Amino acid sequence: SVLDGAQQFALPLSLKSAPVVKGAILYAADSSGFLHAYNIEKGSRLWSKRISDHELLGPVLWQGSLWLADNQGAIYNLDDQGLVLASTSLEGYVSRLPMVTEEGIIVRTNRGTMHLVKL
Repeated sequence: SVLDGAQQFALPLSLKSAPVVKGAILYAADSSGFLHAYNIEKGSRLWSKRISDHELLGPVLWQGSLWLADNQGAIYNLDDQGLVLASTSLEGYVSRLPMVTEEGIIVRTNRGTMHLVKL
């Protein structure tokens, strides 16, 4: 709580990157390939969906959509309900959180290349 520092809820998750909040929903991607949505006021899980068989990085928000990368180079664009709207694969592994810009998201692979993605 911002008022007194009291803990509102605790969630047992294995995360590689910080969750993101959109409205009253907290979205968190875990190391098992699942994207979870939680009611941020109650801490209750709204849904969980497997997006990948690999560890996920993200989500980040760009143009109102959720964007995720998995550590094998796949990039996913999802709606608020976890439906994959588009995806693509890059050569190489992704080990860092995608960066949001006005033009799209930037993803760096282990091959030393940066990609501007907008699906």
